[in-house]
Amino acid sequence: MDSYAELFKFLKNISPNGAFFILIACLCSYIYSSTVVAGMAVKAGDNPVLGFIPLVNTYLMYKYAFNETSKIILMIVLSFVPIVNAFVLFALIGNLAKQFGYGFGMALLMCLLPFIGMPIVAFSSNDYYDGRAERFGVARVIALMLITSAIAVALMSVLVKAIIALFGISIAGL
Repeated sequence: MDSYAELFKFLKNISPNGAFFILIACLCSYIYSSTVVAGMAVKAGDNPVLGFIPLVNTYLMYKYAFNETSKIILMIVLSFVPIVNAFVLFALIGNLAKQFGYGFGMALLMCLLPFIGMPIVAFSSNDYYDGRAERFGVARVIALMLITSAIAVALMSVLVKAIIALFGISIAGL
């Protein structure tokens, strides 16, 4: 069956209460992420209101990470290319951590638990280095990707085993 047909069937069967919950969850997520970008804007000396404008806040994050207009445009364009976008995302997160005075450990936290790592970067007492910090090199970005992926796979396997044990699911047919 077509995946879009399954999606529309799912959406058609959502109760009004479920749709309202999804709307509230999306709104809370937007407010939370925009507040984090506004905090980064305050540190960088920009207007924090720009953090609440949807496309501008994405531009601000790339600006804080890469600083040069040509790199910003290139990275935004590359973020639409499949597979390359993962590399761009990890480079963005790594460079954000560096520009706000953190290292590899904070970049790893920002990748694994962004809802914890990003506010720490945005609202801590560290300064924004405005391009003076050393950039994350290709080797560090690849290491960040590999470590994050390994931890995510390990956590997912533990989660799947826990769900199988909890519900007594038999996977012998697979």
